[in-house]
Amino acid sequence: MDIGSENESKIFKTVAKPVYVCHGEYEFLQKELADKIVRYLLKPDEIDVSLVKINASEPNALETLLSEAGSRSLFSDNRVIYVDNAEDLKLLKSDRAEDGKKLPPEEKYTNWKQFEAFSAMMRKPPESARMIFVCGEELRKPSGKGGAMRTEKIMQRVYEDVAKTGVIVRFARMYDEAYTEWIVNRARREGLRLTIDQADRLLDMAGKDVRHLANEVEKLAVRAGDSRQISDDDMRMIVTSSDDIYLYLMIDNMMSGKGRSALVLLDRSMEAGGAPAQIIGFLASRFRQLWQARYLLDKGYFSYLPKEFKFGGKKTVGEGMAAVTQADRSTLCSDPKSSILGKTEYAAYNMLIPARRMTLRQIEGAMARIVDIERRMKGIDRPKLGSDVMMIQNLIVDISRDVKSAAVPN
Repeated sequence: MDIGSENESKIFKTVAKPVYVCHGEYEFLQKELADKIVRYLLKPDEIDVSLVKINASEPNALETLLSEAGSRSLFSDNRVIYVDNAEDLKLLKSDRAEDGKKLPPEEKYTNWKQFEAFSAMMRKPPESARMIFVCGEELRKPSGKGGAMRTEKIMQRVYEDVAKTGVIVRFARMYDEAYTEWIVNRARREGLRLTIDQADRLLDMAGKDVRHLANEVEKLAVRAGDSRQISDDDMRMIVTSSDDIYLYLMIDNMMSGKGRSALVLLDRSMEAGGAPAQIIGFLASRFRQLWQARYLLDKGYFSYLPKEFKFGGKKTVGEGMAAVTQADRSTLCSDPKSSILGKTEYAAYNMLIPARRMTLRQIEGAMARIVDIERRMKGIDRPKLGSDVMMIQNLIVDISRDVKSAAVPN
């Protein structure tokens, strides 16, 4: 069985399988599901004696896995082997393989025999133990003749076998609307009723780290108690920001002409662990969205926007987004997932408001400047114009000044 994480409930409605694989994005969610599967396969009093954990990053992990899977426990017949970092299970090249000669696989790889035993075990899993694998990367369905056989990643090679004998669960990357839906569903699981607008607001306040979002939802659920509802004031008081919040606030201040405040927030982001390359990438992404918002404004799609989203913003923005022609949709970007029109009304509103403060040409100038800084950071263009941080600081000051002095028609 090969399913998406949104269908994980199917796992617990069928007979227990011998093998489970979690892969894709969001390690936190993968491990959360893996722990749930452990509790599904083992009774609480069996976990201490029947659960074997293996870290695939350690030497001889494959050998350890084969040994554990083939042996029986003295304490219980119901055993579960949990393999973390399963993406690190790889075929290991021998010294002879470095010469570029064509060699049979048993000579090319030092652990080929172990791999063959593992592959056979995936085709016909042993009765002595069930296995759970957590991969920190996405596995892909084999395509064409040979498919995954060219890779040295072991879990990729056994993909088709596991899909037949066990369950593969893929955690796909989420975009804005998917995040909102995930938050609403997560809140429902915790006994909390969040509206779409509240989920959007939580996403904007807390960032996109799913572990952090899960913690914030849990906190809100405790606050709501039996009422199962939370007020906007409680959200503002309880929700804590992720590291990205400094960058969001930095851009908000920059787009309001508050250069000094924006520089302070840049410092806070750096203190929280933000790297210059990450920050300039964040700016590039944000300004691409601002360009789309300004383009739509210039096309006349949003002739009126309320001062606050709660005063009819959802209806106004939704109607404007629905009215955009196919030609203009294509102009915004080639990938619909990157389009501002693929975002929720709340997210789009928060792009349209700051976009009114710069002309399309000013935004394009800022984007060109960001690309130039990024190239100088990477050493593609030289010389550097000061340190990486200094280049970003100068950018913030210049954009803030342009916003403050510009007379831009809304």
